[in-house]
Amino acid sequence: MDNMAEFARKLRARREELGLTQAQLAEKIGVSSQTISAYEKNSSGEKGKTPTLDKVVSLAKKLNVSIDYLCGLDSRDQECSMESLGDIAACLTKIASCVQCYG
Repeated sequence: MDNMAEFARKLRARREELGLTQAQLAEKIGVSSQTISAYEKNSSGEKGKTPTLDKVVSLAKKLNVSIDYLCGLDSRDQECSMESLGDIAACLTKIASCVQCYG
């Protein structure tokens, strides 16, 4: 998956997770709901719109996530390797740290 498709997918998922409509998120960052829709279209293979850096920063702040997360570069997104007991322990540690962040 390319970075824009990942960005679009994560943007939509986080917006929905927070219970925001496209119009509500748009108002928070000073764009139209059509612009948010265009940002999210990049995930479905349609020609979407690429946000400027200042809009990406605004989106990350309003969604309470990092830019890395929105772009799919956050290490928390990497799947855990389960090849040894050490790998399993490391994975459980990652899960525990995520639970602390959200709990």
